[in-house]
Amino acid sequence: MAPQKLVIKCGNVAVLVDVHALPLGAREEDTSWLTAEHLEEVAVLVQGAVEQRVKLHAERLHKPAKHRKELLPAKAFSATDSDH
Repeated sequence: MAPQKLVIKCGNVAVLVDVHALPLGAREEDTSWLTAEHLEEVAVLVQGAVEQRVKLHAERLHKPAKHRKELLPAKAFSATDSDH
């Protein structure tokens, strides 16, 4: 399945998010169940994490250069089905 793209707006910043639906295990499964409604739900789930990261980045940009530290890479975000 080709990744689906989401755009999450945070103030004057837009963040492009690629959403991949991957089957578990070695089997090839149909991932056509990932609809536009599901993508909207994913956007809602990751909105807070993206906003927090954008806010941290903006704060770091406005600090004096001598106090700037490199932003550490964010941990990967993954949603799992707790029923399995």
